[in-house]
Amino acid sequence: MDKIIETKDKQNEQNIDTNIIQQFTALNNELLDTKRQLIKSNLELQKLNQLKNQFINIASHDLRSPLGAIRYFSQTLAEELNGIIKPEDIALLQIVTEQSNYMLKLIENLLNYTKIEDHDIKFDFCDTDLNDLVENNVKMNSLIANQKNIKIAFEPWDGTLIVHIDKDYFQLVLNNLLSNAIKFSHLNTTIVVRTWLASNSVNISIHDQGMGILPDDLNRIFEPYNKGKNKPTGKESSTGLGLSIVKGIIERHNGNITVESTPEAGSKFTISLPAHRISIQN
Repeated sequence: MDKIIETKDKQNEQNIDTNIIQQFTALNNELLDTKRQLIKSNLELQKLNQLKNQFINIASHDLRSPLGAIRYFSQTLAEELNGIIKPEDIALLQIVTEQSNYMLKLIENLLNYTKIEDHDIKFDFCDTDLNDLVENNVKMNSLIANQKNIKIAFEPWDGTLIVHIDKDYFQLVLNNLLSNAIKFSHLNTTIVVRTWLASNSVNISIHDQGMGILPDDLNRIFEPYNKGKNKPTGKESSTGLGLSIVKGIIERHNGNITVESTPEAGSKFTISLPAHRISIQN
């Protein structure tokens, strides 16, 4: 009798083991099917993304020339007809010029963004004096800042920082950050730009006295097409691509960018580059 019970117990255990194996096999097959579907979906998404970027590139190149012509003619007409036609007509021509500038800036940002997204940017790295690069960019943007009575103060690190970067693209990074600082700064305030050397990195910060960034927008500040809820203080236009381009370029330099901000108390963007890309010349 005991042997019969023992035999039945073994059969039950074998049946349970078989069921477990069958269930495990079924789950494993489902996981494999899901994985294959995900791979297929990802490949389709990549293909669609490439097609989207190709369309943007073609459309942007085709739009750039006529928009440049519209900007040139509207600006020329406004200058040559000033005092001849009505002031409101001059104002309309100036609006055409401003909108043409905005569209050209949007096209430039779209092209840069698609290049970064496709890893299609070919960087030309070279040794560059960081303080000279930042100072030149500060001088250039000061001309724009003066229109809002905004001062840009540069506080360089005491020494020469030679960084290995793509000079042109890093100019684009600095220009985007300073342009944003000017856009969102209140009149008669100061933007402070600093460079300094930490223990394992070289840093650049741009600190404005503007309206700051709302908490809900802060976590999405580097996402493409994110303009945030705050509006520029001088009614300037924004494409929502500048900061995502900045982040992409800095990451390709093996660096990172962070932001600190308090509503109505300004924002501070800090770029950090790894120390192994730096040499110091005193």
